[in-house]
Amino acid sequence: MPLVSIIIPCYNVAPFMKKCLDTVCAQTLRDIQIICINDGSGDGTLDILKKYEAADERFVVIDQPNAGVAAARNAGLDAASGEYIGFVDPDDYISPVMFQRLYLAAEEYRADVACMGATIAGDMPLSVRWSMLNGLQCPEWHCGNYDFTTMGPFSELCWDKLYRAEFLKKTGLRFRAGMWQGSDALF
Repeated sequence: MPLVSIIIPCYNVAPFMKKCLDTVCAQTLRDIQIICINDGSGDGTLDILKKYEAADERFVVIDQPNAGVAAARNAGLDAASGEYIGFVDPDDYISPVMFQRLYLAAEEYRADVACMGATIAGDMPLSVRWSMLNGLQCPEWHCGNYDFTTMGPFSELCWDKLYRAEFLKKTGLRFRAGMWQGSDALF
């Protein structure tokens, strides 16, 4: 059983895949499962995913007809075998220590959910470079749009957290299928 399963929903993101997947492969926490769900892409995304799967035994590629990001993430949840579960969006890239730091924090505090901050990188559309410095980091775009006094310390995003798999099973948390946007807020 891997320590962390990382779920990446993919739909027509071929131009971004190499940078994203290379940063996931470079994690200092090596005991990971990388689950990529090709959600009916028609741009070569599946070919890229298959190359990574052939080269790295940590990869699991799921190919399904296009059903949206919520259904793709749920397919990843169904395939996950890790003690913890994390998410990465395919047009993002991550720090090599991201999942190690989240895992160590979750273990140290026996947390069901560990949260981190993000920094806008700017060299890729909607890209995020991850950080976990001294607590929650709050990029301008995030603080400008959310009232943290009513929201508490957690964002509504799924990709800035690590979840204990047992917690997700016990609570039955799933993404609402059929939603094309905003499913992570409900999750």
